[in-house]
Amino acid sequence: MKRIIIIGLIGLLVVSSFVFVSCSKKENIIKIGAVLPLTGDAAQAGVNTRLGIDLKVEEINNSGGIDGKILQIIYEDCQGDPKLAVSSIQKLISIDKVSAVIDNSLSNVTLAMAPIANENEVVLLATGASSPKISDAGDFIFRIWNSDVLEGDVVAEYAYKELSLKKIALMIINNDYGLGLQKVFKNKFEGIGGTIITREMFSPGDKDFKNQITKLLQNNFEAIYLVGYPTECSGVIKQLKNFGYKGIIVGTIVMADPIVQKAVEETGYDCYYPIPKQPDQNDPSVANFMNTFNEKYDQEPPMLADVGYDAIDIITNALIDSKGKEDGILIKEFFYKMPEYNGASGTFKFDKNGDVKKPIIVIK
Repeated sequence: MKRIIIIGLIGLLVVSSFVFVSCSKKENIIKIGAVLPLTGDAAQAGVNTRLGIDLKVEEINNSGGIDGKILQIIYEDCQGDPKLAVSSIQKLISIDKVSAVIDNSLSNVTLAMAPIANENEVVLLATGASSPKISDAGDFIFRIWNSDVLEGDVVAEYAYKELSLKKIALMIINNDYGLGLQKVFKNKFEGIGGTIITREMFSPGDKDFKNQITKLLQNNFEAIYLVGYPTECSGVIKQLKNFGYKGIIVGTIVMADPIVQKAVEETGYDCYYPIPKQPDQNDPSVANFMNTFNEKYDQEPPMLADVGYDAIDIITNALIDSKGKEDGILIKEFFYKMPEYNGASGTFKFDKNGDVKKPIIVIK
């Protein structure tokens, strides 16, 4: 009988020790979610953002973590699909118990996840989503990329005043991203004296644009305002060349993507697009990011790596402010009261809608 009792006590101690160690491990980790398109047509954006996130996480953990706790990023690949993104954020909230989720550059994905983030009081921080609708998506939704309201205004004014364009046709992707930019561009361009001649729409994932281009080229205009994702935009540009289009193309930040750049080089079109003004490379925050990125990856930082880096940094600042307490409400409150932040992607501060305003330039 004594032997059975002793064995039972030993077993109980082993189980108790295991539970204690497991709990200690959990208590020493802070989890942050990241829903990115790591595969699919928008994968380059997700991969670039992840590079910046991983770099900053490594820096934080090598410096002792947050209040002694290790930072862990739980990645979910949404493939650019809003439905998959919804499943991803539900899993991150219900199973992984995160208090903040980093989102990427697709507005329809951000808008699909926003109601869930708000309902569960979890901060959703978008690094590249630009639809104007996001400004009203809820109290827990923030972004460190300019709204299309700013980008569309800048491009429309540049087209009219700097390029002397008076008649423009629209070629727009049929989703929140495309429709949001179309509205802003049209209102601004027509408001300062320009004319929108015609409009053609295409769907995400389309590869054949012959019907739209045929209808478009039946009209008389000087330039096309093209809004879409990299794969669609490169396809449109190549097929425009096949149809003999000789005008100018005005676009969005998507034109900086290597896929689109290659299409432009092959066709020889003059293309103009907006891009956030590069921060001063002599600024200590920017210089540190660029140097450490180059050391880790042996390359210059690609687009969106800097906003991924900054996203982790400001979430970390919020967690430090709350003394390591993982609480979406506290992170939200910190973001709203946060002083002007000077980071890898420039200087910004959140307004009452969780938006930022960074300087924009238009390049050829």
